[in-house]
Amino acid sequence: MAPIVLRQSNGDEVPVLALAPVRSLEKGEQKQELLNADTLTFSVKTTAPLVVGIGVTVPIFGQLYTTNQVPALTRKGEDWFEYEVKLEGPQYHLLRVIFFDSATSGNALSSSFSLTGNLQFFSTVLQSNMARVFGGAWGLGTVQIPGEVDDTGTVGPPIDGEDTVTKTLTFENENCLSVLQRLCTEWGTEFQIEYRPNDAPNRVLHIKPAGQVLEYTFQYGQGKGLYELSRRSVENTPFVTRAYIFGSSKNLPSGYRGYATRLQLPFAGSGTSSLDDSFLDNSAAIAAFGLIEGTQIFEEVYPHRTGTVGASASQLTFTDPDIPFNPLAIDRYDVVNGNSKPHYQYIIDGLTIKIHFQTGGLAGYDFELVKFDPTTKTFTIKSFTDERGQIFPDPVDGSPFRIAAGDTYVMTDIIMPDEYVEAAEAQLLAAGTQWLRENSTPAVEYSLTLDEMYLQKLANDTGSIPIDNPPNFFSVGDQIRLVDTELGIDRYARIIGFTRDVIRPYKYTLTLGDAPKVPLLARILSHQKDMTKVLNGSGLVDPLVGKNSTDIAALNKAEILQTVSDQIRVIAHATNYTLSATPVPEGFTPLLHNQLVRNFLKVAVYDGPPENVKQTIIGQLQAIAIKKL
Repeated sequence: MAPIVLRQSNGDEVPVLALAPVRSLEKGEQKQELLNADTLTFSVKTTAPLVVGIGVTVPIFGQLYTTNQVPALTRKGEDWFEYEVKLEGPQYHLLRVIFFDSATSGNALSSSFSLTGNLQFFSTVLQSNMARVFGGAWGLGTVQIPGEVDDTGTVGPPIDGEDTVTKTLTFENENCLSVLQRLCTEWGTEFQIEYRPNDAPNRVLHIKPAGQVLEYTFQYGQGKGLYELSRRSVENTPFVTRAYIFGSSKNLPSGYRGYATRLQLPFAGSGTSSLDDSFLDNSAAIAAFGLIEGTQIFEEVYPHRTGTVGASASQLTFTDPDIPFNPLAIDRYDVVNGNSKPHYQYIIDGLTIKIHFQTGGLAGYDFELVKFDPTTKTFTIKSFTDERGQIFPDPVDGSPFRIAAGDTYVMTDIIMPDEYVEAAEAQLLAAGTQWLRENSTPAVEYSLTLDEMYLQKLANDTGSIPIDNPPNFFSVGDQIRLVDTELGIDRYARIIGFTRDVIRPYKYTLTLGDAPKVPLLARILSHQKDMTKVLNGSGLVDPLVGKNSTDIAALNKAEILQTVSDQIRVIAHATNYTLSATPVPEGFTPLLHNQLVRNFLKVAVYDGPPENVKQTIIGQLQAIAIKKL
């Protein structure tokens, strides 16, 4: 293997191995985890101080690693120094970049904002932030998500980022690495960073499923590549054999499936309960493990139609020539107090139909629909003014906050025609089937220690002089076949992590599993941010923000508990939590005398069951629904 060299930021090169002064490499390890770690660590002994500051790089195994912190140092004698040097892969550079609302359209910068778009849109905004700090050194490559899974479990071709679903995400002072990981989680994909030292840009970010299916098969026996195999259960990953599947509560008709409050599966509907028949069973898993119930809610699945703006002749109007129905259609007239009153077929009592733009300059904004011309298929919406005095849509020509041809939108707070309800139920069935398939067996991980000589022969590196650049046999995300007849194992599994010895580059330890691991503390901190966003946005931290006095007085303890509970449901399956409302702490008083919110909200997340007296609090979320005077 070629000598390992530390490249200083000024261009000087310091070999790790040297005779004057004497330097030796005691151990070195590369560690990668899917969607997580990518590090290189060295233990160096030297007879003279080793100058290693921040920004030192080491090119190795086809990647460039950088020191982002000073190394640990232990002095053992007059001329004996030991260093622990940790270098990090290129993804850690993204920690330096704050994610601003810096879209290519040139909208104002902010680190606390919401955006609406598909994965390609968010990836482009991410790239524009990276360019602010790194210039042309980083580029954006392929943006894709995994293909759809059919009834046999076969994954179809990848879906391009432009064709992914549109989502609205809120950001609060986040760095680009956390945003990248969040985008991968939201759209169920992964990322890779390609290092190209001789090209520009020399780093290309690909947001797509990682890895490939390799031809390697590992099993015990001489010349078969496997030295040691171990298996363990993955903690905090419960599995179910019966899944109750629900969609969103939006756009449902009155009396839907026995007055169910959420979208249900197509075959649900005995009419006695919202739970009746809205579940899926995995018969094989039930036979093996018994009946284990679970619930999964897909908030993004609801009856809707994605429309496209054909033209916009004025500030408040636009056409959609392809819309097949009149959203303001009148199906009958009712006599009320002697007067004839129209009954609108698609309007929900007490609500006004909203136009929610998904793309364009008004992406993420909702507008009330006030008129629809069925002849020209022209929509007329109602404008609004925000707290800054900005009018949406903007009456000024040339403003970025205008309706434009090609913008896409959906309608909410509307009773959609039956065919859209049926389509949403079919989508829910597909999503629920895939979710149950992925969550109906116990989650396990395999650790494989591979035979170094086996890999060395594959690399044709058996001569007296080792080759300078041993090949990279594996990448995170790759799939290999694992066989152990006696243990009943014969399957393809993904490499979700590996360690590689730097001194003995054919010494690999692989971790195989079905999904990348997100550290428990990282999940808690992520959802703690989400909680803060929701509390700030809804006015629960300061009820006068975004709410009038009537709204505040209407809030009560149960409603706020439900709001907070909804936000932590996503981590409830992986952790234990308690949620309580206690009296207002001393020094705090309600904002209004008639206010019903007089409680201190607290969520504690534990690494053990709440009833366990030895439990440890590893995260805590809290909000005060009152304000200190």
